Amino acid sequence: MRKLFLLFLASLSISGNAQQSGVNSLVNNWITNSMLQGASISVCFRDAHSGDIIADHNADLYLAPASTLKLWSTATAMELLSPDFRFTTELALAGKQHGDTLHGNIIIIGGGDPALGSRYFPEHYGDFLQSWVDSLKQRGIRHINGDIIPDASAYDDAPVPDNWTWDDIGNYYGAGPSGLTAFDNMYEVHFFTPTKVGQPTKILFTTPETGISFDNRTLSSTTMRDLSVIYGSPTDYTRIIKGTLPRGKADFAVRGALPNPPRILAQCLATKLHNSDIAFNGRIQPVRYHRTAADSLAEVRIAATTSPTLFEIAKETNYISVNLFAEHLLMHPAYVKSGFASATDGIRLLKQFWSSKGVSTNFSMYDGSGLARANAVTTAQTTAMLFYMMNKSSYSEQYFQTLPPAPEGTLSYFRKFPDGSLRAKSGSMSGIRSFAGLLRTKSGKELLFHIILNNFRCSQADAISAIEELLLAVRKEN
Repeated sequence: MRKLFLLFLASLSISGNAQQSGVNSLVNNWITNSMLQGASISVCFRDAHSGDIIADHNADLYLAPASTLKLWSTATAMELLSPDFRFTTELALAGKQHGDTLHGNIIIIGGGDPALGSRYFPEHYGDFLQSWVDSLKQRGIRHINGDIIPDASAYDDAPVPDNWTWDDIGNYYGAGPSGLTAFDNMYEVHFFTPTKVGQPTKILFTTPETGISFDNRTLSSTTMRDLSVIYGSPTDYTRIIKGTLPRGKADFAVRGALPNPPRILAQCLATKLHNSDIAFNGRIQPVRYHRTAADSLAEVRIAATTSPTLFEIAKETNYISVNLFAEHLLMHPAYVKSGFASATDGIRLLKQFWSSKGVSTNFSMYDGSGLARANAVTTAQTTAMLFYMMNKSSYSEQYFQTLPPAPEGTLSYFRKFPDGSLRAKSGSMSGIRSFAGLLRTKSGKELLFHIILNNFRCSQADAISAIEELLLAVRKEN
């Protein structure tokens, strides 16, 4: 079927028509192919500099955009906070120090940093926990007669955004945001898998230590990739793992979403204190979600860990499609504005901002990453936002640098677009495939585009190939 589709596209020829007519003809022929029969399709190509729509199909149809929704979250954060913005996490003391003993508590004050201890920025953070311990040692503290309080009050206490599904929230990509996020709000569970197919696997250990109780139902398989699903609530410590894992692996790691990330961070600090010969016999207090003026007055802040720049975080968000980062970038402008944030606050501020710029925000948005299947936007709206970022934003160049050029990032399968002629964000969920970004044609014209397929019946590989061939045809036509 894929070969027939490629032959079909190759047969398209447009001659003697204006640019608008040519691209429209390509789109109109593309949507009639049998591979896309029954699918909901929306396409919009917009001249990157005039803003004119040169070709579209159902451009005002509301469809689930999947991860192309991250374009909105990253653009809004960049506009409202600037590419140079940095998040800050602080360590504070509350109590009195007598000699080498602190009679009081250690507070980890979250500032909404999405990347604290992230696997995507290992060199930036280094051993940040050790730097916190060193700040205690520099004050002569060798004994702590008190507790550790993880303070996540920058954001609300919702563990995940609304409308995320049960088969997503236990897995690493379903990790929800927190005012005190750490280690990508993720853990790894390591398996031994038998060589024989169809046999039960064995859990070896988890990193970090989480206290989770696992009901492991995974089996060994000849399919040499992770086909497991982790089920469990973000508020409890039990998990069911189903599916298959590659056979014959002595140590195969699967990533899951951490329950209560602020508490896990506090536990890691307690362990670091012990390993650094600072006596700590207190407890980890429940996560603080409500902060008072009295709390601030009682605290002495002794250390601060800053994040990479927002530009660097946004680039990872769009290159690798990191859901957790996108959720933070959605919420944080609201935190900076008011000192507190929820997803609802972030969405409200996002819509207010874009409406003030003349971009339609009459769409359904439930998160910043696109994981909620109830999200619904139009391709005309997304390309209008991209037009603003291209022509009116002070951060245009930085913003489009956050989009991977083919074949980098999530565009690794697009290998026919030379010299950065395609920069785009991809989106994928079951029955959903989307791409949006900037296409430079062979004649040098620049086109902004958004293509969404919902409820298609062909394979994901065929859906990707279909969109790739349309983009190649448009690039050749102009």
